[in-house]
Amino acid sequence: MQQTQAMIRLLTWALMALWLFAGTAAGTDQPVVLNDIGTVRISADSLIVPGGGDNHAEFSGHVQAVGERFTISADNLKIFYQPVTAGNEGHIASGNTLTRIIASGNVVITSGEKIAKTEEAVYDKDLQTIVLTGKKSTVMQNNSYISGEKIVMHTDSDAVTVESGQENRVEAFIQTRDIEKNDH
Repeated sequence: MQQTQAMIRLLTWALMALWLFAGTAAGTDQPVVLNDIGTVRISADSLIVPGGGDNHAEFSGHVQAVGERFTISADNLKIFYQPVTAGNEGHIASGNTLTRIIASGNVVITSGEKIAKTEEAVYDKDLQTIVLTGKKSTVMQNNSYISGEKIVMHTDSDAVTVESGQENRVEAFIQTRDIEKNDH
């Protein structure tokens, strides 16, 4: 009971200090992050908020980040943010926007039918990229996949670059689907 109360106090302090989190999910102590990529709910074994103008937070241990368009599982997740203020017609809102996400250790990212597995994944809002690095980084969709040591996916287009490493070459397996024709 005391551990739960201490955890709630720590989480509450971190939430107020950052203005990063909009609140908690109903009935849970999982932080909910509101930002320009949608709502993200993050759960982990621990959270460190350095403070002092250092605009990032570090989650570690069995991290799960569930967003509107993706899910990330990793050993560690570091999020970077910038304060923003927006307004129209006399309504002013302030908060933070995620600028960068670094997931490391046993990273699995799921988005629709796509599944990515890697050692490290970095989302960069300004560059509009997701970079996967590590031996045998892989992106799978249905029964097809691409793999390499570095995979750069551009979020503003369908462009993908895959690079090999010293030990492994780039690999791709593409399985086409048979399309049944219905004769009318």
